[in-house]
Parts: sequence; structure tokens; C-alpha cells
Amino acid sequence: DTLDGTFICKQNGIYRTLHDKLFDFLAHYFGQKMIECLIHHGDSDLVHERFIWQKSPDDKDSNIDFIIEIPDDYLESYLERFIKDWSVGKVSAVFSNNNIKVSSFRQKLLQYLQQLDKPQQVTLASTKDTVEPKESCASGTTPLIWNCYDGYTDMVQWLLHNDVDVDQCRDDGVTGLTMASQEGHTDIVKF
Repeated sequence: DTLDGTFICKQNGIYRTLHDKLFDFLAHYFGQKMIECLIHHGDSDLVHERFIWQKSPDDKDSNIDFIIEIPDDYLESYLERFIKDWSVGKVSAVFSNNNIKVSSFRQKLLQYLQQLDKPQQVTLASTKDTVEPKESCASGTTPLIWNCYDGYTDMVQWLLHNDVDVDQCRDDGVTGLTMASQEGHTDIVKF
């Protein structure tokens, strides 16, 4: 409260930074000091956008300053949060995650998923996004549609092995097959 009116302000009981770059710095600083707390309690978008497990050489030119690197000791906590958000219908936030682009992260995720009991795997595989507004093209999207669009055959194989309905579609009628075809992912189309 003593900082209210300086570089932060309090609106409706929520503290906000006055400048985006200041938020970037504070997120990075506290992400390193309180990583487990932020993984468990941070906003889903912050957790999925700002936390990176293994920075690849390609990430040097990343457009996000002050990325928070996840030490291996915290990867399981991060994966738990990933699954928690997924299971409550935050499919778009989860699968637009920066980490999902990295094959080694997807392999860790798949290993984690395979340790879950089969009914939970089947439920996750069929979860639809319930958070995106109806006017958004991502409304009602599913893990299958996201992964078909991105071309992640490893994830698509896991989904298909967990009884996912291949004909499921977003609220606008788009299917995984449509997305895989549109993006030229012929291996996925064949699956």
C-alpha cells in the first residue's frame, strides 16, 4: 500500500504497474525469487507466456523481455499447473504456451500425462476451451485442434490413443483435420 501512487496503483483491490516494462521487470525479478508461488498462484496467461523451461538458441531473439527460466527442480510443479489449467477448460492458454513449441518439453509433458490414470487422460484429451469468449475463433477449441494446427504429431498421437473424437470441432465448426490440412501437416492428416 505504501507504493500506491508511485510506480504502481491499486484499482479495485488489484495492484497494477503504471508501465509495461516495469511489469516485465517485476515479473522477472519475483519470478526468480518466488518461482513456486507464481507457478501455483500466478495468472494463467503470465505462467504460460513468461515461464520457459529450456531456452533454445533460437530464443535469443525472443520478443519477450525478462523471460523466467524454470529450473529442472520446478518442472513438475509447472507441469501440474499446466494440467490444472487444462482440466478447467483453459485449452487456448495452455496450448498457446511458449514451451509447447519445444520438442523436449512436449516429451516431458507426454511422460507426465502417461503417469496419470487413464480416465483422467481421456478427460483431458476431450476437454474443450470454456474460457475464450464466443466471438473468438478459439472458442470451444480442443487440444486436438490446437495440435493439428501446430503440427505436433507426438501430441496428436497421444490424443488419438486417448479416445479423442476426431470429428470434434470448435464453436465455429473448424475441425482438427481442417487445421492440419490448412497448415500442410500431411502426417497428421493421414493419422
